Amino acid sequence: MLLCRCSACRLPLSLRGTLSMIPPEAVVASNPEELKRWRGRIIAAVGDYTITVLAKLNSFPRLLIYDCRTMRRRRTCPSLPSFYLKLHVNNPRSTITREAEAVVKKALRGGYTALEVGGEEDLLSLPAIFHAPLLSIVAYGYPGKGTLLVRVTPSVKKIVERMVGMFECDSEEP
Repeated sequence: MLLCRCSACRLPLSLRGTLSMIPPEAVVASNPEELKRWRGRIIAAVGDYTITVLAKLNSFPRLLIYDCRTMRRRRTCPSLPSFYLKLHVNNPRSTITREAEAVVKKALRGGYTALEVGGEEDLLSLPAIFHAPLLSIVAYGYPGKGTLLVRVTPSVKKIVERMVGMFECDSEEP
């Protein structure tokens, strides 16, 4: 099952503030030292800065999702170990495409995968949480505050499912 039931689900303006709220089962790590105790449990990392910080701590989640941007400014892509399978997917800003979600889902069930996103990767934390194994951790940047570590539980998956269910369809499935 995929969260996005159209070819592309777009975040409506009315939900933008909701995404900046800290979800239940989440912890904010305000500095890299705080991330050390979580590094073995992080299954997915979303965002260039988060990936770079984790790499400095020798933490290599199964799935890395990045767009070579930080705060919408172009930056050098994160350096990745050679054991990552490198994939590319397009995912426009404020959107979750079915294609991107399908790649995230498959990657979480496979080996080490680095997914470079053409467009924006931010919202792909939602399918990463939804498709991650229970009790694993998904890490993503929380601008101005640090790194958000979301512990994947049934209730968090349900919140993500409800939220994406309120997204707008950019186009219907053929």
